[in-house]
Amino acid sequence: MIYDTFRHSCYDLYTIKTDKFNSFKVEIIFKMKCTKENLTLSALLFDVLMDSNKMYKTNKELTRALELLYDANMYSNITRVGDMLIISCTIDVIDYGKIEKNIIYRAIDLLFMCIFNPNLVNDKFSYKIIQKVKRELVKEIKSAREDAKQTSILNALSLLDEKSPRALSISGSLDVLDCVSQDSLHDFYKNFLEETIKEIYVLGNVDPSAIDEYIHENVKFNSIPNRDFKIYLDEIKTRRMKKVGEAKGDQINYVEIYKLNGLTDYEQDYVITIFNAIWGSGSLESRLYKALRKDKGLCYNVNAYYQKYDRCLIVHTAIDPKNIKEVEKIIKKTLIEMVKTEVSDKELDSSKMLIKNSLLLTCDNATKIIDNALFRNMNLIESIDERRKMFDKVSKSDIKKVAKKIRLVVSYRMDGLK
Repeated sequence: MIYDTFRHSCYDLYTIKTDKFNSFKVEIIFKMKCTKENLTLSALLFDVLMDSNKMYKTNKELTRALELLYDANMYSNITRVGDMLIISCTIDVIDYGKIEKNIIYRAIDLLFMCIFNPNLVNDKFSYKIIQKVKRELVKEIKSAREDAKQTSILNALSLLDEKSPRALSISGSLDVLDCVSQDSLHDFYKNFLEETIKEIYVLGNVDPSAIDEYIHENVKFNSIPNRDFKIYLDEIKTRRMKKVGEAKGDQINYVEIYKLNGLTDYEQDYVITIFNAIWGSGSLESRLYKALRKDKGLCYNVNAYYQKYDRCLIVHTAIDPKNIKEVEKIIKKTLIEMVKTEVSDKELDSSKMLIKNSLLLTCDNATKIIDNALFRNMNLIESIDERRKMFDKVSKSDIKKVAKKIRLVVSYRMDGLK
């Protein structure tokens, strides 16, 4: 793969030339600060933009245009990285270069049309379309709330700070959605194009210079946003707290939040990942799984999630209410053992192999390739080869040092399924 970068005043273009796939992928990335309002309004806005546009005024017409583009796939997605929202608009189209050499440009045109030429009536988004998208988002938000695992984790995080990005559901907020009008959504859209950081990624067997020239002639970004952007959330300073809800069902969701203060760059980038793979990553060989599920049969599942940019580690398990105290003791015991005893050679080697192999697999996925390029361009990760080498360097003593820095700050239990 050949990577090229083209810097422009209002946006940056990154091309990834490869013949590994029989398709092109064009992705426009917008970056902005994560707030409850920005998250919800962005979700609504891009569902509206992807529904229709000035030329294709109904979703049926837009779907037909995608079918004529050899059944291209176009979609938007929102992810949160610490204090940053990353909103992506993507079109995937099959490379029929021998039949039609300009197919990549047609795909770019259609994607740009949805963003820059929306379906407006009197400078407002269609009320009918907004209401349709709102109904879909309400269902999505309510469905997310019914997910006991996700809700219990968000509730636990909200005990630290309910306004923090850590505690926000990526599905959005109903109270923000209720207040959206045609005027407010259009105002958000105009400000969005003005204030967000923009990047464009094009992957496929392309001519980088020709792609840059074409996009530069057709792109309509006309603002220079502030690129000094915070990503990592502040370290957690909260003292330990515990909240216990009444268990009315046959299982409860139990969550523990650990703060990761004082980690070095090396520890947060590499050591803690190895630590978690051994301790509680969800693998059948993790110490938490063996201690809670395999040896004792105390839980239905157990996972530990490392949230690098949130500076925390989250443990979740679903258990019988009567087992809560024993589960707490065992989790604490396994963490103490990570400090007091060395991990085995087998544990260390197998965790490294699993992580390094997962990195290699990303090279076979076009979306993951762009994701890797995106994070490298933000100076958040190294190349895959460099990361594999750094994971190999992680030692048993490194893992023990990290284990000593992990501190429990929240214990939370929530009713499970009734």
